[in-house]
Order: sequence, then structure tokens, then C-alpha cells
Amino acid sequence: MPTINPDPTIDTLATQRKLVLSLEKVLRSYRLYEARGTQYESHVNELASHAALATEIEQVAINLSPFGPFLEGEAAPADGEFARQWFTLFEEGARQIVFLPGIDSRQLRELLHILSIEVEGNEDIVTSLWRKELTHVQLYVARVLIRDFG
Repeated sequence: MPTINPDPTIDTLATQRKLVLSLEKVLRSYRLYEARGTQYESHVNELASHAALATEIEQVAINLSPFGPFLEGEAAPADGEFARQWFTLFEEGARQIVFLPGIDSRQLRELLHILSIEVEGNEDIVTSLWRKELTHVQLYVARVLIRDFG
């Protein structure tokens, strides 16, 4: 007889955690394999699978820190090696990426590409993501205006 988990949030958090870990793995794979080859494709397919499963019922919000992503209720990574794409996103004001139900591998590939490349010209990563109009990816940005009252 199968056992039933009395707390479904544990399964949900575990599924979301797998999504975050897979996202980090595929970003490393993007740089290592230059977004080519069977190993990279395997990592992208794994990410798409985790994204589909995690967003099957509800959206998944991934918070951002300069050191990496984290889920609600988890401590933000506070030390370690800066990951360029997370640091740059955070520096540009991004505080959360939300995956919505229905995200597909095409949108994930677009997201990975933007997060992993050097942005050309004066356009930043946040603007590049906005221009792509990824319908199942939302980016929340904190904008701070500083006024001189002197």
C-alpha cells in the first residue's frame, strides 16, 4: 500500500527545490558546453521537466540574491562565489523570477540565453528579458529612486 504524505507542501517544496537546482546546473552547463551537445541538451530537458512538474498546479517564485537563487522560506545565500548572472540580475534590481504554469522549453532556452550571454550595447539583462516577452516568466524588479533633499 503506498504511503500518503500528510503534508503536501513538503512535496511541493522538494519539487520547487529541484527546479532551482536544475536551473543552476543548466546555467553552468550553458557556459561549459557553450549551449551545445548532448550533455547540455540533457540538462535543458531536465530543467524543462522540473519546470513543468513544479508549475503544474501553481506558479513558482524564485528569489534572487547576488550569490544565487532561493525559495520563499529559505535563507538567502550570503556568501560564497559570486555567480555572474545572479549578481548582475540583482545589481540591475531583479529580486524575483516567477515561472508560471505552461512554461515550455523554448521559453526556458530564451531565459538561459539571456542570463548567460554578455549583453551588447546599453541594454541590460532585465531589459533583454522584458523585450523577449516570455509569457510564462515574470521578473520582479525593485526600483529605488534616490532624491537629494539638500
